[in-house]
Amino acid sequence: MPVLKAATTAAAVAVAGLVLAACSSSGGGGAHADQAAVTKGVAAAKTAVEAARQVPAWTAPGAAIDPTKLRGKKVFVIPISESSYETQLEKQEKVAAAKVGVKLTFYPNQGAVADWVKGMTTAIAQKPDLIFLESAPDPRQLGPQLQAAKKAGIPVVASHNWDTEDPNAPKCLGCEYLSGVVKGPFSEGGRLGADWVINDSKGTADVVIVTINGINAATEMTAAAKAEYKKNCPNCKVKVVSLALTDISNGAISAVTSALAADPKVDYLNSQFDLLIPGVLASMQVGNHGKGIKVFSYNGTTPGMEQVAKSGGPVEMDVAEPVGWTAFANLDQVFRVLAGMPAVQETNPLRIFDRTNISDAGGPPNYDGGFGTAYQTGFFRLWGVGSGS
Repeated sequence: MPVLKAATTAAAVAVAGLVLAACSSSGGGGAHADQAAVTKGVAAAKTAVEAARQVPAWTAPGAAIDPTKLRGKKVFVIPISESSYETQLEKQEKVAAAKVGVKLTFYPNQGAVADWVKGMTTAIAQKPDLIFLESAPDPRQLGPQLQAAKKAGIPVVASHNWDTEDPNAPKCLGCEYLSGVVKGPFSEGGRLGADWVINDSKGTADVVIVTINGINAATEMTAAAKAEYKKNCPNCKVKVVSLALTDISNGAISAVTSALAADPKVDYLNSQFDLLIPGVLASMQVGNHGKGIKVFSYNGTTPGMEQVAKSGGPVEMDVAEPVGWTAFANLDQVFRVLAGMPAVQETNPLRIFDRTNISDAGGPPNYDGGFGTAYQTGFFRLWGVGSGS
């Protein structure tokens, strides 16, 4: 998930920039649909949830890669920020790169556009074989730098800014100077979160979605979730609280507390990404508005999964991305471009973890637990390094 380092104090969220978009944009906005429609919607949601609780299968995204075309290549990686998610992702990317003899250079930064610009300038000066924008430094904000990379003959691959339903590069938004992209299943994640709520509430939920402005993944997830509630839950009530990246905090968030105070019947809080969980939980304590509310999220980071594993805790579900699988998918696309092969439709799967299956992720839950090892074996074979040993 594309995330930036959150602010560390509650005071950071008191400034302008928090936007409350409280709209009853749901299937019925509280109107009462006939029971047949409710039953049908809940049944559809239950089917989707039960399927998403299972371990996903790995499928090769494309043809095998000649490893001799990869050894000794240098890749300059610019992550979106220095978050715990990026740290976990990069650990697995290092494993994958080492197996095929590719050298990765990471550019630490705090998630500001100026940092990404400086990273691109630094990368071009070092003349790597490829530049990788990890987890969505938005290429639309790096136009001059991407043009300079192209002029220097350095291909650029970017990840996790586009949904699986978006077109591939160069046709996706902001992709005209990119050689390939790795997509995220954001729409699917939004739908699965909604389906879990619809099934769990039996079609009667009052939901607040806490999202982030200016992030394509968040926009895609919110739109997909609202569409799913409209389709499968005519009696559900849905509001959206939209935050600026710079306003995220581990302390109480005023826009969230305001939404809870305005509607005491809220019974589900969608912390759209795991980094929002601390602020959402703190907000629930203000005015004691959190009683009986179930929290759910998206990412599958270790902190998020640990919250799900807490017996009796408010966080009951996380739509998880496998960090290791995502890292390997990132580098699979990078390797293809390095080897002179065409880019492919590259993404990662999702799995719902709730109280019914969180034990599958280990004890305590591991950020890459619950997804098996078939993806790792499969990618290693695809890259011509056997089992990776």
